[in-house]
Amino acid sequence: MKLQSQENILGGRFSRVHFRREEGNPEEVRSGSGAAEIAFPISEELKQRKGYISTVYKIAQSTDRIGQEGKVTLRAFEVFNLPLTRSEEQEVIDQIKNNPQKHVFLLKKEVLDLAQNCVAEVVLKEDMGIIPKGFIDKKVNIADNCPVITDDAKSDEVSNLPDVSKVRVSAASLVQIKVGDLYLVSLNKNSFKKGKLQVSPIGGAYDFNGPEGKALYEKKGIVMSPDDEKKPNEMRQSLLKDQVPLFLKLFNQGVGREISPLRELTEELVGIESEENVFKEPPISTRTE
Repeated sequence: MKLQSQENILGGRFSRVHFRREEGNPEEVRSGSGAAEIAFPISEELKQRKGYISTVYKIAQSTDRIGQEGKVTLRAFEVFNLPLTRSEEQEVIDQIKNNPQKHVFLLKKEVLDLAQNCVAEVVLKEDMGIIPKGFIDKKVNIADNCPVITDDAKSDEVSNLPDVSKVRVSAASLVQIKVGDLYLVSLNKNSFKKGKLQVSPIGGAYDFNGPEGKALYEKKGIVMSPDDEKKPNEMRQSLLKDQVPLFLKLFNQGVGREISPLRELTEELVGIESEENVFKEPPISTRTE
């Protein structure tokens, strides 16, 4: 299976891509959701997805991003694992070491954890992981979603949402790719275009299954307004706080939305081949209730 994109982040071609689900109870593999998982249970069908680790919720009290100033945001991250063979791991290492301006980094957990509560500015040093030579001693921002891909990521309690009338909800998939005890992250393309250096995990916002998928939420009485009117079906929406529980209930049942990071991987990890399908189920959910 060949994944294509306009930009080749890793610069090579893997022989295999396989999202795995660890053996046993998915909740025992990694429980990142805590009480939130009880309040907003994830369907058994979604738990069985290849590579799925957990769903992590994060609350941002405010933000300085354009168009989002002062908004309370609830972020729902579905985290997946992409295991690599030893040869694939070595290829990633070689790509980073042999390309001084490569936009890919392998960083230690403690570096990612600097951004637990907000974006963290760090000066990259050689002992922080495997870093392209062109970025050593440079200042970069660590995105505040980086800690979510670490093995012991914890959720915020959804019940701790502040007393506001509206909440911005952002739903996304993130992919954990490890080489030893290091985590793969890349320069954020949008930030880079603006002259800013910020690293973030592989992944991105989910989409509804077009207007029809979004309509399944609206038929339940959820009134949403998108962050970007040009992207009305992106799962970055503002809605009444009272409607958040219903939104999460539908989201955790996979209703009317993407249910895998395949699209983001297609866009970000180029040149990866596999003799088998990455996912048995379609990347677009067909659930309608």
